Amino acid sequence: MKILVLKTENRKDDGPDQIIQPMADASGAELQFISVPSALHPCTGCGKCTRTHTCTFDDALGDIVNAVSDSDGILFLTSLLYGCPDSTFINLIKRLCTSRSDVLRQKPVSVIGITRSQASGMDLSEIDNLLDCASMIRIFGPYGMVITTAMNEEDAIRLRTAFTNLLWAASQLKNGHPELEPMPRAPYRIR
Repeated sequence: MKILVLKTENRKDDGPDQIIQPMADASGAELQFISVPSALHPCTGCGKCTRTHTCTFDDALGDIVNAVSDSDGILFLTSLLYGCPDSTFINLIKRLCTSRSDVLRQKPVSVIGITRSQASGMDLSEIDNLLDCASMIRIFGPYGMVITTAMNEEDAIRLRTAFTNLLWAASQLKNGHPELEPMPRAPYRIR
């Protein structure tokens, strides 16, 4: 099983990587980390992608699309600015969902926001519509979860739970289960 971690966060700390890598190793999952460059061009709505499945802009999106098509599930890590995902994440989602929704279809996805403040939430209303159009399976509970840059113990538990649920959903879908079986009880309790 292959899980793609797309990072659009603009900080250098690899705290989330250090938490989920041992979990992937223990479960036998293969992780692929891609840091999405902030120079990713926003979608202009030219429509070339719908006709040719190629984008007008020749940037990192081609490599990302190849990695997405080879993966069984996707974990997005994005910085939050006043409760909204950063512009690189929004550009990435818009271009992926409009140009190559075929590679996203029926893949489980979880979005984790990383913020400095404990009291921050995340607004994903615009992103939800795009993921619906791409027929992605959002892993609720961990989907739209927020952790802090300090990565305290509660944040580590949230990230572990999100990753465990994503692995579970990817394995269910990969094994050909048309409907997901009941999710196992989480070993951690979040306050």
